[in-house]
Amino acid sequence: YKPNDDALDLLMGVINRSLLQLGLKFKIVICGKDIPADLTTRAPANIIIAGFVDDLALYLNGSDLFLNPITEGGGIKTKLVEALAYSLSCVSFESGAVGVPTEITGAKLLTAKDLDTASFAHQVGIALQSKNNTTPEVFFAHFNWSQISKKVVRFLNSDV
Repeated sequence: YKPNDDALDLLMGVINRSLLQLGLKFKIVICGKDIPADLTTRAPANIIIAGFVDDLALYLNGSDLFLNPITEGGGIKTKLVEALAYSLSCVSFESGAVGVPTEITGAKLLTAKDLDTASFAHQVGIALQSKNNTTPEVFFAHFNWSQISKKVVRFLNSDV
């Protein structure tokens, strides 16, 4: 999918270099299926291409941040919602965060204007320094299926 390939190319190139220039010590682990071979073969030493993984929860639980360098494509990015549900701080370009209201994420979601890689890298630095450990409950009330189901039941039982 071209938007994902473009995001990977941006992450492995310009964003990675910007993060290194900030003096950050880090590893980026990339999970996903059908990652183009040319991206895998030219991955810098600090980037690990895990490919398709059976249990993404292991990777989310072992991470300090979730990076979402998506700048195009449609719909809500479910992996971003999932990362926030694991109380990961997330950095995203604005287009990659469409459908995720920042007012319900507290300080867990930091965004940068699309393709502003310097700002993206700066937000990563801020997120790494943040001591905010949990995603706000209002996020779960908005996205959690059991909470959504309860709202639907209340609505169906109301006299609307």
